[in-house]
Amino acid sequence: MLHSNEVLKDRTLKAPKIQTEIPGPRSRAIWQEDEKTIGPGLQAVVQWAQVSFERGSGPFLLDADGNIFLDFMGGSGVNSIGHAHPRHVQAVSEQLSKINIGAFPSQSRLGLLQAFKKILPPELDRVQLYSGGTEAVEAALRLAKSYTKKFEFLSYWNGYHGKSLGALGLTDGAKKGLGPSAPGTLAAPFANCYHCEFRLEPTTCQFACVDHVRKVIEHESVGSLAGIIVEPIQGRLGNVSPPIGYLKELQKVAHDIGALLIVDETMTCIGRTGKMFAFEYDGIVPDIIIMGKGLGAGFPVTAIASTSKIMGEKPFSDPSASSSSFGGFPASCEAARATLEVVMDEKLPERAASLGKELFEMLKPMEKEIPLVGRVHGRGLMLGIELVENKKTRKILPKPLLKQVFQALLKEGVLVMLGGNSFRLYPALNIEPEIAKNGIKIIDRVLREQSRALDIQ
Repeated sequence: MLHSNEVLKDRTLKAPKIQTEIPGPRSRAIWQEDEKTIGPGLQAVVQWAQVSFERGSGPFLLDADGNIFLDFMGGSGVNSIGHAHPRHVQAVSEQLSKINIGAFPSQSRLGLLQAFKKILPPELDRVQLYSGGTEAVEAALRLAKSYTKKFEFLSYWNGYHGKSLGALGLTDGAKKGLGPSAPGTLAAPFANCYHCEFRLEPTTCQFACVDHVRKVIEHESVGSLAGIIVEPIQGRLGNVSPPIGYLKELQKVAHDIGALLIVDETMTCIGRTGKMFAFEYDGIVPDIIIMGKGLGAGFPVTAIASTSKIMGEKPFSDPSASSSSFGGFPASCEAARATLEVVMDEKLPERAASLGKELFEMLKPMEKEIPLVGRVHGRGLMLGIELVENKKTRKILPKPLLKQVFQALLKEGVLVMLGGNSFRLYPALNIEPEIAKNGIKIIDRVLREQSRALDIQ
């Protein structure tokens, strides 16, 4: 009989294998000890699962009890090339045995910068490196302020850009109870057509939500808008994808008043949506882009990219003004470089586009056939299943019931991300189609069973 670790790497493994209750006894024991010291406020998915994972290989995770899960969470979209990809492991391991300080130029940093040149639009010829998504967002805000000499920013309802002081004011929901936001933060409804704030249809609305952005700026701005910051697909709400052309219209709004368009591609970059960057669907080049999560495939590395003209502006370009203690660490650079090379060599954006279309087509019938499912969202391998209590009213599924459905799915060996009232799916970009489709079949079955169990009509 194969050991669990060997089973995890078995090429014949095409579906999860659960052999204990979930969470199992060893996972529960680790969780109970962990809780004695770890601070509160952990992700809901972590609190609801209470599973301790020990190993990963490709699209699968092994927990402390020997259960094998299909990973559709991907570390919140971080794990772009699967767990323990040999090229990724080798690159990071070799660098860790050499040196790991990052302020000075290195072959590792140069290798990453050269890789960026292969994927970024030529206009975005300057890159600065950071270690976390929020840190990169804050850098983008400082850059926009430096270039425009203005201080206001407009973000979106239900958006997420981080939890530090500047980013917090742009993150809907997370700022409650923490006092006033930084001055100069405006907000407008995102183009969530399923829950349109204007009760219009996307085919005929003519971007009424963009017209509303103009009105918000007209009536609430003091005339000092530095930038519009937007996710090309709104992850936190369930991977909600706006109509094609939305970003292009927002760029017009920004440029008409001398502001910058900042596209936060933390979740969407490096092939996740079926293109290297999600903004490519709109045929634009943003003024600033933010990259993260899948960039390091599990290693903390983020970046911003812009033009020489914008990034050369003071005070951002002053000595130490845009630096980061952990930005450009050689191991981080090697992780990102290896990830980018795998993504390009294995043509993973193209795979994400084709497989994502197939999975979307498997998910779409759920909207009509499964009472729990309100809407299926997303592009490429960034998919979302919005769960509702009532299809007609589109009333969202309450949190206690969402927890029940999530745990039912987890017991079948499929781990998903949560977002609002949605399941968010972030499979590895190189996942085998058969394995991905098996995961969707399990989700389909569990949602049908839970619709009956919860008596959702």
